[in-house]
Amino acid sequence: MRKSIILLFLLLITTMGFSQRWQGFFKPVDKDLFNKSFMRGWLYESAGTFSSVWLFRPTISITAMQFIPDKEAGFIVKAFNSMGTGVSYNHYIEQDGLPYSNYGFNLLMLFSYDPGGESAANLQIAGTVTAFQLVNLGIGYSPQLKKPFILTGVTFTFNK
Repeated sequence: MRKSIILLFLLLITTMGFSQRWQGFFKPVDKDLFNKSFMRGWLYESAGTFSSVWLFRPTISITAMQFIPDKEAGFIVKAFNSMGTGVSYNHYIEQDGLPYSNYGFNLLMLFSYDPGGESAANLQIAGTVTAFQLVNLGIGYSPQLKKPFILTGVTFTFNK
């Protein structure tokens, strides 16, 4: 299962790597993004306007609360137990002359660790939706527990 998820993730990156929405992936979002006329047409939703743009960006996420379904307790709630990195696909609008990500979608690889427990860190895969550039909500899967989970957290995308 892990190999297929990682392979799917790598396939997604390589097939979409040629897309122009990946331009400047490892750079912060340019504060003059909406003033660049050479980007008109292929990047913006409508060719003549500079109202919004979709871009891929690296992201870092910290899980605030993780809800794991349990037969006896209903849900087991873990707080601040995982963090990780991934790829985000964000919608940017212009606000006060600067790009602002009002919502986006993330594919994350989270690493969970229980400092009080005796288990080693484990890998979790999650898909989240980000709102207001920071807050995210999503679902994921833990191969170690063999259970899905619901998570809330904070995401940081690299803007200037």
